[in-house]
Amino acid sequence: MSIEYDSIVAAVAGFLGNYTDITVKAYPFGKMQEFKTPVVAVTIEEAESTSSGAANYLGIFSDAETGDRELYGRYLEVTLGLHIYSPDSSEFGADACQKVFSRIVSAFFESTLPIKVKSIGCGKTEFDDVTRTYRCEVTAKCRCFMTAEIREDGEFTDYILKGVMIK
Repeated sequence: MSIEYDSIVAAVAGFLGNYTDITVKAYPFGKMQEFKTPVVAVTIEEAESTSSGAANYLGIFSDAETGDRELYGRYLEVTLGLHIYSPDSSEFGADACQKVFSRIVSAFFESTLPIKVKSIGCGKTEFDDVTRTYRCEVTAKCRCFMTAEIREDGEFTDYILKGVMIK
């Protein structure tokens, strides 16, 4: 049994991409490419799992299709890294990093995402010679709840983010 960190990154990337018109990618997103508009790369910098109490047991969930399942849960304290990249152009440049940060803050605090932001901070914007873009590091300290269940064979499933559809 493990914690599905990818589900957190995917949920945040999908949410920010839908809420704003900013391109959001799960990090690492492959070979660095030239961006025409600002891009946000999402990663998990730190994570700490804590018990939800009572050996993480939440109870029995009844479902007409799948029957009864025993549910378990854990809290996860997560520090997200949101790396903002902005093209070196007259249209975007360094100022775009701050504008993107403002939109990220608005998105998180207006969100119904099951990841609750406790604090968010923005580093200074600097030109990155490697990517040839302006870059700004954002960190968001968050709390979320992960659930797992016991399958019919007695094995635990992996913990997944509660409240997010997994395909």
